[in-house]
Amino acid sequence: MGGNTRCRAIGIVLCVGLVAVGGTARADPTIQPPIAAAGKPQTFTLVVPRERVGGILRMVELYPPPDLAIKSFSETDGWHRDWTIVSMQVPVQKATWTRVDAANQDPYYAKAATTNPNTDSGSAMRFRFVAAPAEATPYPVEVRETYSIGKVIHWRGTTSYAFPASPPGATIRPPIVLGSTTTIGGRLYGWIALAVGCIVAICVAVGLSVRARAVSRSS
Repeated sequence: MGGNTRCRAIGIVLCVGLVAVGGTARADPTIQPPIAAAGKPQTFTLVVPRERVGGILRMVELYPPPDLAIKSFSETDGWHRDWTIVSMQVPVQKATWTRVDAANQDPYYAKAATTNPNTDSGSAMRFRFVAAPAEATPYPVEVRETYSIGKVIHWRGTTSYAFPASPPGATIRPPIVLGSTTTIGGRLYGWIALAVGCIVAICVAVGLSVRARAVSRSS
């Protein structure tokens, strides 16, 4: 692996590591594994933790970029999936999972969810699919969550493929970044760099916390 490729791989996994560490506290979705081998179909899992917004998560939308071609999906208990490809200047892929249980129409359940943030099980939802990254490059992936109280959280970049567009007042956050390397050896190198990136991010977070406490005590 050349120097430039190695630097790019390290940059990708450091970004992924920082997003993963920051997302843990904020319950951001993740894609596992976070690094893939280019040109090879692999199974990925979209992990969607439930945000404490006082409502029921009733719809999850996934918008992968065109060069991350999805081949198939696994069924997810309790969720109905629609899969759409729209042909415009570039193919736009959209997967929509909608909760199929009766909880959304049950006023008692909805009221309980409003008063108790843990009503909606609290465990992360997992949606599995097979996809093939076309090249060894970072892939920004959009995810949008819609809750029963009307709350919308949209992980997207400066350009969005989502349709329809998110409503006014939606919470906008950075997209999920899926890293891709050229070989299995490069993938192993990427995992090592990812671990290093996570350690660095944790150290930085701890350092900032200690500094803030010191400032608080001195004042």
